[in-house]
Parts: sequence; structure tokens; C-alpha cells
Amino acid sequence: RLINEDQLFDYARKYSFVRVDPADLSINQQLDLGKQTKALITPLGANANFFLNLPKGASVMELAPQMEAMNVNPYFIPAARLSYEQIVGVPKSLEEVVKENHHQHEASAIDLDYIIDFQSFKERLDAMFA
Repeated sequence: RLINEDQLFDYARKYSFVRVDPADLSINQQLDLGKQTKALITPLGANANFFLNLPKGASVMELAPQMEAMNVNPYFIPAARLSYEQIVGVPKSLEEVVKENHHQHEASAIDLDYIIDFQSFKERLDAMFA
């Protein structure tokens, strides 16, 4: 889970971003919205596949936890003729997760909550619209 999503979204509003959960939309609504989307900011996960609806030349910024494998988006998104960049966050420590849950928890870095550096996000978003 992206911990500071609200902070990032508050800044992204400067560029008229709207928060949307594709799961709340019908397939036709998703397709129509995708055709109008010139830039997408998305956390890593199933909703990141929304890029499939975007027109060629659109931009995708993926906000991701640290991970060792599994992320195919750096290959698929550019193949769809979209601009792609990824910002990798800093995970909460496993000790914090265990403390919060009050039990032992085995987790890899991809399972941990993470934070995206606000300054890095701001600079890269500003550059996207420069």
C-alpha cells in the first residue's frame, strides 16, 4: 500500500489529475476514459493495467515498492508506444509491520507499505508537463 498517496495526489491536482478506481467503472466507461487520458499516475498493481486503454504517446508514471522481480510494466508500457517512468518507494520496515499487527509476519519488500519521496515525485511530475 502506498502510504502517502493523498499527499502525492494533492500535488497532482495542480495538473488536473483526478483519482479514479477503474474497478468502479464499467468496461465501456474504462475504455472511454482511457481514450481521453494523456497522463496516468498509478501505484503498482492490477490497476496499472489501465495503461492498455491509453492512446499512443500518453505518459505513465508508476509508483512502486522495492521489488526483486515480477514487474513487467517497464517492458509492456513502452511497447504500447507510451512514455513510461517508475518511481520506487521506500518500504516501511518489517519490524514496524510486525509491531502493528502484533504477530509474526513474513513479507518480502513488495508486501510492505511504502512511501514515495515527495520531492522526487514533484520534480518528475513537473518535468512531465514542462
